[in-house]
Amino acid sequence: MILFDNIPTAFNSNEDDGKVSLIQTQSNDQIILESSSDIGGFQINISTLNDIDQYLDDIILPRGWSMTYSSSNNNYKLYAYDATGNNSINSIDLMMPVKSILDVNNIIISSKDGHQIKTTLEKNSYQGEAIALPNVPNIQSLYPNPFNPLLTISYSIPSETMVSITVFNMLGEKISTLVNNAYTLSGFHSVNWNASDYPSGMYFVKIQTPSVINTKKALLLK
Repeated sequence: MILFDNIPTAFNSNEDDGKVSLIQTQSNDQIILESSSDIGGFQINISTLNDIDQYLDDIILPRGWSMTYSSSNNNYKLYAYDATGNNSINSIDLMMPVKSILDVNNIIISSKDGHQIKTTLEKNSYQGEAIALPNVPNIQSLYPNPFNPLLTISYSIPSETMVSITVFNMLGEKISTLVNNAYTLSGFHSVNWNASDYPSGMYFVKIQTPSVINTKKALLLK
């Protein structure tokens, strides 16, 4: 479905390398698709412990992308592609609830030109917080990025403390408070920001504790 039938054999370049990572932490399961060349589509099978339909329905792909899936006995087949042909990207994150994914297989990643990208699979499972946690409060990731309009902020706290998470615009004005000086236990956490009421542009997400401030950029594209 995602490969072009009329692509010459010579187009299947070995220089294009892709990687799919299954990362399982104590806060979520994450599937990351990456490639040295632009990704124009992918298909992947996911075996799960439970129903993940609502999470698949909430996944936000780049503008112009389409995704469909089918399921049988908690075995999901996902198909996604850039319908416009103009919005290929190098990395795609698929976030799932913690301890929901058993396995991923039958992976095919397509370039924007419709040929298959050679892909390897890596699996990483972090069972202990002491191994996976950085030693300072940190924003782990902002996904998707660019986003529209929902941004998920994944962050880690090495020890219990008070935490604030705020969003600023390019003028340095605070426009949203997502976590307001809340007592937070150590571990991995996430919070969502819905930017449907804000214009396109660059925004800054700041996590702050009594001892550390960490800021990362997120691009809203409407």
